[in-house]
Amino acid sequence: MREFWPAVIQNLQGAERYVNDQDLFSAPFWNFFDWTPIDSNQKTVLHNSMFFVGAIDAALKTGQVLDDHRHDAWLQSLRQRLVRGVNRLWDDKKQAYPDSVRGDGSLSPSTCQHTSFLAVLFDLLEAQNLAAAKRNLLNPPEGMVRVGSPFAALYQFEAMEKMGLEDEIIQEIYRNYLPMLEAGATTVWESFPSGTTGGGQFPTRSHCHAWSSAPNYFLPRIVLGVKATAPGTATAQISPHLTGLTWAQGRVATARGTISVAWRLQDDRVEITATAPAGVTLSFARNASLNGKQVVFNGQVIE
Repeated sequence: MREFWPAVIQNLQGAERYVNDQDLFSAPFWNFFDWTPIDSNQKTVLHNSMFFVGAIDAALKTGQVLDDHRHDAWLQSLRQRLVRGVNRLWDDKKQAYPDSVRGDGSLSPSTCQHTSFLAVLFDLLEAQNLAAAKRNLLNPPEGMVRVGSPFAALYQFEAMEKMGLEDEIIQEIYRNYLPMLEAGATTVWESFPSGTTGGGQFPTRSHCHAWSSAPNYFLPRIVLGVKATAPGTATAQISPHLTGLTWAQGRVATARGTISVAWRLQDDRVEITATAPAGVTLSFARNASLNGKQVVFNGQVIE
């Protein structure tokens, strides 16, 4: 991190030069995010300003880890500027952000799920708009552009996890990945069948796409409930969400070795067995899916 830190600051200083007088990132690039019809063929595309805020947050965390606070004031000021610019564009009537600002200064008539979940993920939303953003994630209104590829879904799922919507993440995985399996896929596709890379033909052009591996990350976190709670997974929390299942088992690779988890639901009793390599300490945490159930964790009844 220390080696890359100067480049992080240089990159953000360069990006700041593209912030316009509306306090939004604006640049004549291919402002792509998802294979779906977002109105992104513009210089000022709102999701880019949101990603910029996310990058600033990452830089602030890096500075904290490195105990280098020379850039904090500038980064926080730039963050506030971008957040103001984004939130000026919230449409009270549509209860959403516009996709972009067009070259003539008019706001795009198009809205998408993406700006709502990015605003949740990067803490951009004003409190009074949180309920509308949640609705846009779970029940987008007719005409709102939906997620079309697993790359965008990675951010969508992160935002949903942040909101405690683990069951809904699993349902989205069923909805979007089952069509791949039903078509005989043994790898994950670049685009969901609902995305725009199919062109009305077979629903994808790339049948093995790394950006599509969201279930590899979220299934262990949710179904097995394995979450690192310290750098290098020196500690990890075990908190499986039942998500309609009666049993699950699996393994999670960490820098220190493999964590294995198996659990089974019988009547109102959940038995969980978890093992970890040397140097990793496990702890158990309840979640809402375990309410009203007796939990036995590694042979110990959890009250």
